[in-house]
Amino acid sequence: MAKPDKKTWLIAGAVLLVAAGCFLMYQKLHLKAAYVDQVQLFNAFRLKKVLETEYQKVENLRKQQSDSMALGISLMQQQARGPQQLGYVQQQKEYLAYKQNEFAEMNEQLKMQYNEQIRKQLNQYIKDYALKNKVDFLLGSTGEGDVLFAAERFDVTKELIHYVNTRFEGENK
Repeated sequence: MAKPDKKTWLIAGAVLLVAAGCFLMYQKLHLKAAYVDQVQLFNAFRLKKVLETEYQKVENLRKQQSDSMALGISLMQQQARGPQQLGYVQQQKEYLAYKQNEFAEMNEQLKMQYNEQIRKQLNQYIKDYALKNKVDFLLGSTGEGDVLFAAERFDVTKELIHYVNTRFEGENK
């Protein structure tokens, strides 16, 4: 049997190299992509619902405090006699306006804090989901033209909602 010459080895090597390159290109081109309706996902996330309830409690408590102060001032104003008492009532009205403004700012800060907490947790769950399911691209759709078209088979919104809520419930037991 004849020993392969240098030319045969070069051809065999080139064929092997081309085959390996084709395989790698196929692997690179065979990407898994999906999309999710971000609005639907955000609104269905249980952490959002938990924090919304917590926010409503805080907001209502602050409103009750404000309403109570306003009622007290109203009663004082009805019973006020003389400039000194009327001056005190005026100071209380100014203080009430200050507190109402402060409450509004505190409510806005709390809302921003909760939204950031929701966003961070949701982003981590989305990343975990993509890695677990070997998704190369997970596109977010808001219904405003950011994903112009995608076949329904690529929509993982319901699956992702289930995943993030299961993760959230598991971590909060």
